[in-house]
Amino acid sequence: MPKAIAPPDDPEPGGHQADPAPQHPTEEDISRLLAGIWRLSRALKQEVNPVLEQELGVDLRQTMILRAIRQGCHYPTLLSEHLAVPPALISRQLDPLLKLGLIERQIDEQDSRRTRLTLTPRGDEAMSRMIRLFRERTRERMGGTTAAELKTAVRLLEQLQTPTKDPS
Repeated sequence: MPKAIAPPDDPEPGGHQADPAPQHPTEEDISRLLAGIWRLSRALKQEVNPVLEQELGVDLRQTMILRAIRQGCHYPTLLSEHLAVPPALISRQLDPLLKLGLIERQIDEQDSRRTRLTLTPRGDEAMSRMIRLFRERTRERMGGTTAAELKTAVRLLEQLQTPTKDPS
């Protein structure tokens, strides 16, 4: 007996539907994403800033600068580029970190016109405390999120940070 050919709308053999063509996000999807990022950012800032200021004398912006320095952004220009923040704002944020003894400025050994930033031992200790604080404060928000889901979310956020050409 010859095998019947299924019409195009029927599931593939085995009961699986063929994947439809990828759809572009709707305006509503984009709006929800942006609003969600905004609300999460604000909520974390409101939750974490008072503790950072009380325990370490820094705010969330300064924490991001310390983190970037720890990850290798040792020059103000690199910090500005990495954090997408104007150089003048970076300069204003560095002064309190210097006064708190969390970072130090040194003349670059290979180019005396450049200033190199490094964490002090106190700054490194403060970063470790900040990481613990963030972990504690975000644990509840993460709920049942798996490591794979978090990695996917991070990958998508990183992808959204880099503009791409529209394929159409």
